[in-house]
Amino acid sequence: MRERIGSYRIEKVLLAKGGMSLVYKGRHESLGRDAAIKTLLPGDAADPTFRKRLLHEAQAQARLQHPNIVTVYDFIDDHGELFIAMEFVDGETLASLLERLERQARRAMALAEAMPLFEQVLEALKWV
Repeated sequence: MRERIGSYRIEKVLLAKGGMSLVYKGRHESLGRDAAIKTLLPGDAADPTFRKRLLHEAQAQARLQHPNIVTVYDFIDDHGELFIAMEFVDGETLASLLERLERQARRAMALAEAMPLFEQVLEALKWV
């Protein structure tokens, strides 16, 4: 298990797993700030195409400035392994919320519940 990534101390090994990446929770020791730290899956980490995609993702996201879009803090090359350090937002994911509604209430999200979420997404997209 990794203990550090650049200036970040790893606090939680695995926050999420996506199609091509893993996300850790870390804490910048000097700044005292939490971060979500995204990296490529081990099988893709050496692939130049995936490495370039991760860099382009970091560059594109770093150009975005909006309260509804997480801020990119850094792009880290730690001994050849690439990472995007970004704002950590504590809370429930949309996927988790939808699963919980299905499991506990046996229903889909109501329109009245969905509209405020869509409004936040649309507000962020207005600035893209």
